[in-house]
Formats: sequence, C-alpha cells, structure tokens
Amino acid sequence: MARKFFENITHGDIEEIGKRLFTLHELYKCDAK
Repeated sequence: MARKFFENITHGDIEEIGKRLFTLHELYKCDAK
C-alpha cells in the first residue's frame, strides 16, 4: 500500500512538498522570534 503510494510520487511532487515544508519552517522561525 505505502510502496504503491511512493511509486506514484513524482520528482515534481517531492519538490512541491519540500517547498511547502521550507515555507512552514520559515514561518515557524519568524513566529518563534
């Protein structure tokens, strides 16, 4: 089940997820100050 899910994730999807995580991290850092 999980393997099928990961096989369906493309490189573009990984980049999108990475950008969102980075954005959330940046927002969190700003809030933490």
